[in-house]
Amino acid sequence: LFEAHQFKSCELVALMELSQMKQKPQDVGIAITLEILGNCAVSTDRDRQANDYFRDAAELVHSYFQRETGEIKEEATSAWEANLRIKESRALSNVGSIIEAASILERSFPRTRNSEQQRQPHYHSTLESLMLLGNLHTMSGRVSDAVTEYKFALLKNPYALEAVERLAKLGCDESTILALVDVGLKRMVKEQLAQRKKESTEDTNTACDSKDEGTTPVLPIGGTIREYALAHSTLHRNQISSSLQHFTELSS
Repeated sequence: LFEAHQFKSCELVALMELSQMKQKPQDVGIAITLEILGNCAVSTDRDRQANDYFRDAAELVHSYFQRETGEIKEEATSAWEANLRIKESRALSNVGSIIEAASILERSFPRTRNSEQQRQPHYHSTLESLMLLGNLHTMSGRVSDAVTEYKFALLKNPYALEAVERLAKLGCDESTILALVDVGLKRMVKEQLAQRKKESTEDTNTACDSKDEGTTPVLPIGGTIREYALAHSTLHRNQISSSLQHFTELSS
């Protein structure tokens, strides 16, 4: 029903199901129904109600994890909960509750540190959560925090051109942006190589071609992304001539 855009019918059926499931208030399956109700509310422009549904669903999933593992955590405990927290935050953002929306994401996806004590995004953070938090910080004037989130977004996916543009607009220099793009592209190459190795290992009926295994995957628009970064970086520094040159390269 939801996929057919029959939101009212979908909501009524979900409410009927929810009333029957209330007898087991700790059943994590209720979270599925609550998420459906939240999606219906968003689709019919009822973001306040959607926020309530997504929050309740996320709390159920969070509690389920704590019961199963015995671990007490405030942060997101699974990809499912992470997705629900993003939806909860976006619903609040849509009604203008910027600070509250940002606090949900900060609490759910606290920054961690790697073995070199460098800050890195939370394990369950996604490109969507990073960009959303960056946008919320920008709207509330927290420029430094916004820059950090956009940098994390670009490291996670160097094709996130909105992150490139926003970093340039917030004054991040072009060398930093290009370095982030390069690191992100190299990470994607490593992931592709690891995937190839995994597939060749699993395929016991196919002999491994050592020459093919050493071939570096080609990321088709890596150079274009760098050109895009340079174009926006020079534009926001009012270097019009250089910016025009880079934009011309992009269009050629």
